[in-house]
Amino acid sequence: MKPQAISIIITTPPHGSDAASQALDTALACAAFDQKVTVIFQDDGVWQLLPQPIDSPLGDKSLLAQFKLMELYGVNAVKICSDSLKRARLTVEQLALPGQAMSRSEISAGLATQSHVWVY
Repeated sequence: MKPQAISIIITTPPHGSDAASQALDTALACAAFDQKVTVIFQDDGVWQLLPQPIDSPLGDKSLLAQFKLMELYGVNAVKICSDSLKRARLTVEQLALPGQAMSRSEISAGLATQSHVWVY
């Protein structure tokens, strides 16, 4: 079976939803089955990448340690929306997870080549 090109876009902040956790589970599961997975952090999803996450009054835990496992599972394509970083007043240098900064239009153009796109 030929590997599928799959993009998973994380748009939610670190707390208040389990969407990012579900996105991570999906990325790792797809990668475990040798699919070509790209994870994109966009909109409030860029907050997931801060080295010292903001404490949650709900007791939510940061997923940063788990995001760092992506490379171990074969997820080597991590992209970060530079427009979202700019809006959040963050820089790539402030983030704890390396990735390729791309504009929203560059990300959109790249999505056209994907077999599947899931937004969380």
